[in-house]
Amino acid sequence: MNKEYLRMQKLAGVITEGQYKEKLEESKIENIADKVADNPKLDQILSKLSPEKLEKMSNELKQLGITPETSNNKIVDKVEDIEDKTIDENEKSTKEKVASVLSGIGSGLIRSLLVPFIPLAIGPAIGGVAAGFAATAGTAALLKGLAKALDKKVDSGGYKPTPG
Repeated sequence: MNKEYLRMQKLAGVITEGQYKEKLEESKIENIADKVADNPKLDQILSKLSPEKLEKMSNELKQLGITPETSNNKIVDKVEDIEDKTIDENEKSTKEKVASVLSGIGSGLIRSLLVPFIPLAIGPAIGGVAAGFAATAGTAALLKGLAKALDKKVDSGGYKPTPG
């Protein structure tokens, strides 16, 4: 849904202010995830990885319950759980916070792959959301974007996951 349509729903009383803000945040995460998934640099990097590494990353995301179809709210909840375990209170920047959360996932392969894409995710995530939520939204978008990119590799025949 676009922003104007949501705004009209809010003005008409169809949705509340809270629902309006939540839907905007969900839409923002989805848009960032699509930009990450469609990024040619990410595609180039994934194309160079072995099928085993691609499968490992895919499995690490699935263990967290993150697939291209997972709702953004569920991904945000997972990211918040990881944040509680990994973020050091001394980390000041949003980029540091995102990197810490990515470090808490699996073997470190996901972090090393996604760190260069943090600016792509947190730049748009900061606008219009609470400052503390920017790291969470950016991380959720990065993870969903990676799940989508890996899924595209499967669809193009570049990687075949082990049936599970």
